[in-house]
Amino acid sequence: PSGRRGMEGGAAAEAARSSGGPGGEVHFEDFEALSRFCCQACPGAEGNVAAVEEEFRNAFEHECLCLAFCERVWAPQWTSVTSLWDFVHRLQMDWSPEERLLFWERHAAFAGHPLHVMAKSRLPLSPAEAAACAPEFGPEVRLGVLAVRRGLLRVWPSAEAWQALWAERCPAAVERLAAEARAPADFVLLPLHPLNLPQARRLYAREFEAGRMWLLSGFEIPATPTLSLRTLSPRRSFPGLRLKLPVPVLATSLPRYVSPVEVLGSVLISRALRVLQLPEELAVQQEEFAAHLVFGGSGEGGEGAGGYSYEDARYCSAIFRVSAAALAAPGRRQVPLAAMFAPPRDGSAPLWEDFWREHGVRDGRGWFGRYVSVALRAQLGAFLRLGLALEAHQQNAVLELDAGGELRRLLCQELGGGVFWDPARLALLPADFRHEVYARDDVLVPFGKCLACLRQTLLRAHLWPLAACAAAAFGLEERLLRTDLDCALAALPGSVPQLSGDGLAPEGYAAYGAAAVEALRRRGPVKALLRMRLLQTKGEVYA
Repeated sequence: PSGRRGMEGGAAAEAARSSGGPGGEVHFEDFEALSRFCCQACPGAEGNVAAVEEEFRNAFEHECLCLAFCERVWAPQWTSVTSLWDFVHRLQMDWSPEERLLFWERHAAFAGHPLHVMAKSRLPLSPAEAAACAPEFGPEVRLGVLAVRRGLLRVWPSAEAWQALWAERCPAAVERLAAEARAPADFVLLPLHPLNLPQARRLYAREFEAGRMWLLSGFEIPATPTLSLRTLSPRRSFPGLRLKLPVPVLATSLPRYVSPVEVLGSVLISRALRVLQLPEELAVQQEEFAAHLVFGGSGEGGEGAGGYSYEDARYCSAIFRVSAAALAAPGRRQVPLAAMFAPPRDGSAPLWEDFWREHGVRDGRGWFGRYVSVALRAQLGAFLRLGLALEAHQQNAVLELDAGGELRRLLCQELGGGVFWDPARLALLPADFRHEVYARDDVLVPFGKCLACLRQTLLRAHLWPLAACAAAAFGLEERLLRTDLDCALAALPGSVPQLSGDGLAPEGYAAYGAAAVEALRRRGPVKALLRMRLLQTKGEVYA
């Protein structure tokens, strides 16, 4: 029933049952009614109606803004372009690999999250504020640079290495620090997102007042937002790196700070993966340079850090991430997975169809089978070998393709915030870091949760929708491609060799792989994204 403004959740549900039976549609014209209906249908969310209404409204407003901008500004630029793929990868010869990646990330940003209805929520930003920092609008974000007393920060791999990185890749900032500080060697530089400046001044007021923290005067780092609002590509400094910075914004329904757990997780996982052998079809974007505010202790030299909580430390932090473009193999082309599922123009087919046309792919089933083989060896192969589940969903994965249109590698980002590791497997590997994590660690999770991550990111958000796209484009039965995928899953364990130095007995290794694949082939839990928002939790919920 459309137009029943203010309808109570229970009444709306009853209307759905009476008008369309179980699963009947209800159309709302009122965010409060929609929120009440959803919260009453989710046990534990009954008291969250106002918060959910605010998030629904914000997501709707920002979605409308993005649609309007795409329709009036972005899409008209490409109306005369017959192939967006050809335009980016053949005609724009003066673009760098990083510029091509940024183009595709912006293209993907308009489509948003494939499964999450509130993904465009950017609380508490107004539409005007979002236009100044969100990837869809292609803004130049001017990052500030904080000078922070060394004793206030935990820095990896060391304060000296961190300072050397700045001296090499952003020397102008180091020169500015030398001009403003009496003892510049006693300070560490930290990039600061402009959205985070008011929060930083409030949380660390005593450090600013005491001269232990200040913003370099007249110095900024121009940067471009990537598919993730808080991760940016510097334009004229830090070549080959991206910056992951905290912002006090609820984006894709999660608070986008950079927590100490993320920072330490990034460092530990980067270090471990330098020792462990990944499948050749997989590369990770290392995050070895990272820092966060000291919390819960006195800090080095007792410089006042003792008063800061873990929550405070989440907004004075940074991670340097190697860009996928810096890892590109010669002759390969890179594109974010999310971009391939986004249509080049409103109402058109996903970019996949443009890609297949440009590469002359006619045997869709054969191409799909080869693609699946590489994707499985990359993401699932890493789990079978190491117990490492990468959250390589559409926003976290970059495809590396050869000139013939064949997938060669999967590149993954988000180590501290996008990796689950089975501690029972990690304990048997030559890079065990279980005893180095913080108490709030969320990297080490049991076997079942690792599998839920793989089911969500590898299957539900990648290979299953790709099967649907290929079936539609090549006139195939989707069921046939899903059967091919299932057969490839079943055959994978025998093709993934055990790591040298693994403490698991060979028969145990074989059993682990067989159990993982068998579980993935069965129906199992997937991430319940809407339920997480109704419950107003950042903790993962599966159903």
